[in-house]
Amino acid sequence: MNKQQKKWMLKCDKVWSDIIRQVGMCEICEVEGTPRMDGVCVKGLQAHHILEKGGVGGKALWRNKWRHDVSNGICLCEKCHSKYQQDLGPHGTSDARFRWWEWLKENRHGQYVFYTENKEDKRMDMADYEVVYYELIEMRESF
Repeated sequence: MNKQQKKWMLKCDKVWSDIIRQVGMCEICEVEGTPRMDGVCVKGLQAHHILEKGGVGGKALWRNKWRHDVSNGICLCEKCHSKYQQDLGPHGTSDARFRWWEWLKENRHGQYVFYTENKEDKRMDMADYEVVYYELIEMRESF
């Protein structure tokens, strides 16, 4: 991946995160975020990828094919998203992660099904991030 592609990918990450955080509150504990001037809630909220977003391999930065799919995101507060979460959270203790999947199954069943249907698919792709970026911008403006 060259610098220009990486720049577009990171821009896509930002817009994807904005879309997910437009919910305005943590979808687990319902704590509200503080909105920015453009209406996107930011402070205290984070976008979580249900299926991991991908990683670095060799010289190329690959993405999971669902990295910028809004079906693959959920809005969480910093506490619920934390790896130190003891109660319920995707990065917490093993008990907290177990309760996270149970919570997702019960409360966001469509996203749970999306996860179960796609969790074994490890295909990665190199998207045309400039195209993806403008698609995400349109989506963000339609919310």
